[in-house]
Amino acid sequence: KPAQAVGSRRSPIPLFVGMFFVAVQFLLLLSFVAQLFNLASQWLEVIYAISTLLLLPFRLLFEHVTLPFSMTIDLEIYTLLAILVYALVSRLLVRLLKLLLHSR
Repeated sequence: KPAQAVGSRRSPIPLFVGMFFVAVQFLLLLSFVAQLFNLASQWLEVIYAISTLLLLPFRLLFEHVTLPFSMTIDLEIYTLLAILVYALVSRLLVRLLKLLLHSR
């Protein structure tokens, strides 16, 4: 393992940004699964409230889009799409931050 130069430390910012997006994706997935099984509890209400804020851009974007096929289960497709988009944004943002901060 090559020794790093004195004074060159890795920035923790990309790690924190990545962890934030992992938490966002986990909350959205938890909310999706809870709605899929129609679960309700006090702590799930908090998760539903947070996920509603995170899903707002996607709900507004897909509010007037009709799918060409009918779904037998009332799944929120935009929740799954939001998880994928947040994952993509996370990867891009962490890579950009690593590039700008010269971190590994």
